[in-house]
Amino acid sequence: MAKYEQRKKIPAPADVVVGILSSPEHLEDEAKIEGAISAKARVEKEEGDVVFFIVDREDPARGPAPNKTEKIEVSMKWDRAARSCKWRCRVLRQEKMSKIQGTTEVVPDGDDACIISEHGTVEIKLPLIGNLIAKAVISGIKKDFEPKCKLVKKKAEALA
Repeated sequence: MAKYEQRKKIPAPADVVVGILSSPEHLEDEAKIEGAISAKARVEKEEGDVVFFIVDREDPARGPAPNKTEKIEVSMKWDRAARSCKWRCRVLRQEKMSKIQGTTEVVPDGDDACIISEHGTVEIKLPLIGNLIAKAVISGIKKDFEPKCKLVKKKAEALA
């Protein structure tokens, strides 16, 4: 199992950033930054400040079948009051082979700024090459973090 952690300061209040991050439209925008061909986010359930989302994605297949696509389901539990999201990514029909999950948190940094932090784990259950694949997945997650934070900053500026 491979682990990662990343953080970025955003010049916007934490509650504004949480509102952006926990909207279906933004979840779809993030999926496209990550390379999804299509993405549809929906609210599964709301319980006060806790919102459960499902994002259904179609992504280009990774690996030896570059002309194919794969279905991915991302489930999220956003606790807006706690400014925290637990998420899990499932590549459909590969659930027993891969496990990708993590937590995103938004921590206030004064009145007009916050820190977005994300940590997670990637486990690929393949002999010999599983850990290499997990590290490649983490490399992609890290590569997409900066553009996603820039999008949050842009959306926060538009709301100000």
